[in-house]
Amino acid sequence: MLTAMKRVFFLLPVVVVLMAMAPTPSGALTDLGEVCFTFPGFGDTIRAEIQQSPNIAMLSFRWRLGSSYELGGAGTASPSSVSPGSFMLALVGAHGTSSFGGNQTCSLFATLNPPTFSGPFRVQCSGAATPFAVTGTINPAACNPSADEVTGPGLGE
Repeated sequence: MLTAMKRVFFLLPVVVVLMAMAPTPSGALTDLGEVCFTFPGFGDTIRAEIQQSPNIAMLSFRWRLGSSYELGGAGTASPSSVSPGSFMLALVGAHGTSSFGGNQTCSLFATLNPPTFSGPFRVQCSGAATPFAVTGTINPAACNPSADEVTGPGLGE
């Protein structure tokens, strides 16, 4: 009986500490579903899954041009402090092809303007001797599987 009491007194503080360290429901992420983007004049599509925290939306994405190339990565979207009333979209991804000038790590930064959530973007890729950069406009689009089969011209070509 004394051994059982010692065990309870030892385990009780451990349980209290573990409960204090557990995440609270207010810190939980909310799954907001998918969003897709396209680039006028290019066949590329970005499909992203969005999870919202209290202040920032986190995105896991896949960027494709048919079977020419695909990038996988992550990023964020949040209200812009530089362009009030707009939202910033920042994505970083990687691929294993010779596209984007052979640079296999690429970043995309866009300013999305309501109510259309279209706006200017810049893609910059690094890793090879010749840096790769392209600018243009990004637009939200309907997410549908057939959009993934579109071919060039592509941003990375």
